[in-house]
Amino acid sequence: MIEQARLSALHSLNILDSDPEPFFDALTRAARSAAEMPIALVSLVDEGRQWFKAQTGLEDVRETQRDISFCTWAVLSGDIFEVEDASSDPKFADNPSVLGAPYVRHYVGAPIQVAGGHRVGTLCLLSQTPGKLTPSQRAVLQCLAEAAAVGMEQRAQLLDRVSEATRLHGDLQKSQALLEQTNAVAKVGGWELNVDTNELEWTQQTRLIHGVTYASPSLEAALSFYPESAQGPIQSALASCAEHGTLIDLTVPSTKADGERIWVHVVGQRLQDDRGTRLIGAVQDVSLPSAPLKALRSRPLRALRRGRP
Repeated sequence: MIEQARLSALHSLNILDSDPEPFFDALTRAARSAAEMPIALVSLVDEGRQWFKAQTGLEDVRETQRDISFCTWAVLSGDIFEVEDASSDPKFADNPSVLGAPYVRHYVGAPIQVAGGHRVGTLCLLSQTPGKLTPSQRAVLQCLAEAAAVGMEQRAQLLDRVSEATRLHGDLQKSQALLEQTNAVAKVGGWELNVDTNELEWTQQTRLIHGVTYASPSLEAALSFYPESAQGPIQSALASCAEHGTLIDLTVPSTKADGERIWVHVVGQRLQDDRGTRLIGAVQDVSLPSAPLKALRSRPLRALRRGRP
């Protein structure tokens, strides 16, 4: 159970098999310099392997088998684990890393302990000659291992925030796409006016209602779709909404880009947030369909009154 919890903590960091990062590389250089040993590693002990997040002095090796790992013993010890001469230690004398490259003799590993007390790996040092760290060197190594733990946790938190932001952005895009589709079916368009900049945005359906194929027009250009008799009430409604929060609810005549005359119902309200003051609303073409109009015009009024076809 303890080992499973430790592995779960390791995997939750989302750091295994990630690319090298300057912060962890710097920790290995600092550890090597402080201990005066040629090889320094940030090693993470997975279920069947130890994987190196950072390495200095041991090039082109990213992982080894866990069953020959010195770091496994350091993780189990819970304290700085030191082997002064591996060739004379019964636990390591026949280890492939002792008998062959990198010919380890002196090993020191400081456990990297994250939240919950789980030791996920080590900041470790290797040398081809026997030796022993001084108390001050051990203290520095301990501090660097603690820094590695904090760095891994902060890195994981940042990744979580990025993932959440990405998910929310995806959800927003899906919601916007669904809203556009719903508006298209209902033939309802949306609009947004930035009160501070007078920048106007129209949704695709709003552009279709006005027969516009280009990007959103300016406020002045948008007003030009309405006759002068309607421009005054529209401007007054916009001003009252911006200043007092009065809801906009107008039905006014309009002209499409191709000259076709229509009637539109415009509604809107004020929204104030960290983006400033904006007016947002909807617009719908409420003109009678042309076919019924033509039918009405083609039938004699008297026939209609008598209920004749």
